[in-house]
Amino acid sequence: MVAILPASDLHADLTPVYTSGEVFFNWLPYALGPILIVVAAIAAFASTGNAGIMSASRYPLAMARDQLLPEDLAKIGRFDTPTRSIVVTVALMLVVIFALSEEGVAKLASAFQLLIFALLNFAVIVMRESEIPSYAPGYRSPLYPWMQVAGLVIPAFLISEMGTLAIVFTVVVILVGIGWYFYYARNVPREGAIFHLFARLGKQRYDGLDRELQTILEEKGVGHDTAFDRLVAESDVIHLDDPQPYRAVVEEVAERLSDALGISTETLTHGFMEGAPYSAVSVSHGAALPYCRLEGIDEPKMVMVHCQSGICVDVEDEIEELDASEPVYAFFFLVSPRQDEGEHLRTLATLANRTDEEQFLVEWRAATDEQEVKESLLHHERYLTLHLFSGTNTEEFIGRPIGDLNLPAGVLVALIRRDGQITVPEESSILHEGDRVTIIGNPAGIDRLYELYRKGEREGVVR
Repeated sequence: MVAILPASDLHADLTPVYTSGEVFFNWLPYALGPILIVVAAIAAFASTGNAGIMSASRYPLAMARDQLLPEDLAKIGRFDTPTRSIVVTVALMLVVIFALSEEGVAKLASAFQLLIFALLNFAVIVMRESEIPSYAPGYRSPLYPWMQVAGLVIPAFLISEMGTLAIVFTVVVILVGIGWYFYYARNVPREGAIFHLFARLGKQRYDGLDRELQTILEEKGVGHDTAFDRLVAESDVIHLDDPQPYRAVVEEVAERLSDALGISTETLTHGFMEGAPYSAVSVSHGAALPYCRLEGIDEPKMVMVHCQSGICVDVEDEIEELDASEPVYAFFFLVSPRQDEGEHLRTLATLANRTDEEQFLVEWRAATDEQEVKESLLHHERYLTLHLFSGTNTEEFIGRPIGDLNLPAGVLVALIRRDGQITVPEESSILHEGDRVTIIGNPAGIDRLYELYRKGEREGVVR
């Protein structure tokens, strides 16, 4: 536009894009240039408006899921979209558009965004001061709390500068929110981080928020696969064929963890059985995740209980959260350092993601030994199993210590099965013919090894 139109024309023109189209496309017949500009503008506005509607409709959808609005707004239509939430959002937008001028709509939209920004800063202060055990953000704002205080004061100042309409709108939104809380949301048995803040003053605390934070992290995904793979590789496995009381299983797990952690079996048993404030049991898709967080340990440890034939552990009376109608095939007893909330949450989220996968139970139930049990928990693109035989591509590994192997960066030998025994090797461990070696690591390194040994099981590789 600057190259086509003189500065004086641009200054006085209210439709510079249209005018530029007329000048630039003057060689087209029937004034097609301006028509193309209009069509492009309509398409751009339609796309932007649709994106705004879809994103704004997530507000009532999320609030309905949290039982802060009627549950009908949380229903998903046949096209996997929140139809009712979208309809309500569009209706409110139309009311505002027809009731106000363009300037009024712009002011209301700006005031709403500033209000949301201020509330987000207030939420950060509440979450930080609440000291929730499972609150472990990936990024912490510097200059706390002054950065957040500025995030409260500056939006308030900007809204006050926007005029009476913006101020009245902001006050009305706040009053409507407070009124809706006392009319509807106050009766919902769900509290927030503010109660953790009050807990420091001796008031109510809501432990369910810890599980909610875990769910958020699970939905966002996790990024600590190497640490998780190592945890799985070093875990103990207990195979059960007959039903046992849950407490008996916990006591056996506690005995195995006691030596590794240097903590008494009584402390571990108490941690798994009490369920609060730093322990609980999550259950999903045939797998149960009992966990506890303790002082005095430096790294997480896990014991896996493999129930190949179904619900082998009698937990109906022990764990209220467990649906006895759903068979349980896997228990993952996790002990984490109390001071490392972030790693603990990421581990739980990784376990939950893996057990939610459709193929997990098939692979888990088909496992016949400790190595196969562990491999069923690892993502296939992150591990490789090699059989070492003379006359195959894997012959070069035989007789060599693990530390001397020319492995790609980011991978390591996690397990060795030899003569029916599973061991976690060290760098000095010597590989023998007939060993079955499990290698874990990043997908790029695993793919490289697969390319080097991709001639199939006859050449010593299983993936």
